[in-house]
Amino acid sequence: MQRITPTALLRTTSRGSRSNGKFLHPGNNCLVSCKGRPKRQNATYHSPSPTSNLSQPVLPHSSPSYESLSLSSKFWIIAPRAILAAGWVYVVREYCFDFTQCEGPSMYPTLEPFGEIILLEKFWCRRAMAGGSTGKSRIRYAQQQQGEEQAVWWEPKISVTELNRHQPLSLWGKLQHLFSPLSVGDLVATWHPHRPGMICKRILGLPGDQVLLSREQAERFNLPLHQRLLVIPDGNLWLEGDNPLNSSDSRDYGPVPTELVIGRVLLRLWPIRKRPWFCRGEPPVLPHTYGAESTVLPAGYQGQTIVRSIEPQSTIRNKQ
Repeated sequence: MQRITPTALLRTTSRGSRSNGKFLHPGNNCLVSCKGRPKRQNATYHSPSPTSNLSQPVLPHSSPSYESLSLSSKFWIIAPRAILAAGWVYVVREYCFDFTQCEGPSMYPTLEPFGEIILLEKFWCRRAMAGGSTGKSRIRYAQQQQGEEQAVWWEPKISVTELNRHQPLSLWGKLQHLFSPLSVGDLVATWHPHRPGMICKRILGLPGDQVLLSREQAERFNLPLHQRLLVIPDGNLWLEGDNPLNSSDSRDYGPVPTELVIGRVLLRLWPIRKRPWFCRGEPPVLPHTYGAESTVLPAGYQGQTIVRSIEPQSTIRNKQ
């Protein structure tokens, strides 16, 4: 082996020198063989092998911890998630379901005067009404439902008192109630037509139905004295409370536009000790309020004998 003098070593610091098949790498006290593997001599450097990167495992990149991030980085992590969550909450509460607190004596005994929290359905109740949203469409629908018999008018209007007592609402009935359009007997929450605030009432009439008014009501609605029947106009509802002696409703301010409807009342969230689901039907029977509510005749009615039953018409005819 050729002896390397200090002078020759200084000449190789800027470039490598070859001696007898050996290569002196600059900046190292090691001789690298040109024919074989590198020979390390008290050095920390070693020549990379072409296959060294393939044989050695690649360690995953470790991300910085959340605590070590700056305030701006934390903001851009939290802000998109907060905006997305707020958007979902808005969509659900505006177009699907919402809850509210109902107060006042007008819906007693269905709803207590204080402390009732109810769940509202907002999607299906805004899409359509049973039989159509106009009086003509509802008259055609009612005539198709009545069939060929002209002497009897089948009316499925039963008090919720009888429904709760004799026909508990099944799971299928709850689903039908959820996905059905607005119908007579539904509980709805609406905005008050003449002042700020929300009211909760029961639907007694849809477009095309006829309301039998008293003399005082006819004068209030500027109707002739001989005209005691008020036809509910298209796109309006006739709303009344279940406690008619202590309720301000359509008897005072007339039909309510459907644009003011907030949602349909589905169930009671609080208190949990009472019946949760609300049935679709006539107001409850109360001895001290009998006859205080308005008389509403269905669309298409022409003086037939009204038979009230929740059973199908074919079943009633077979019994008779």
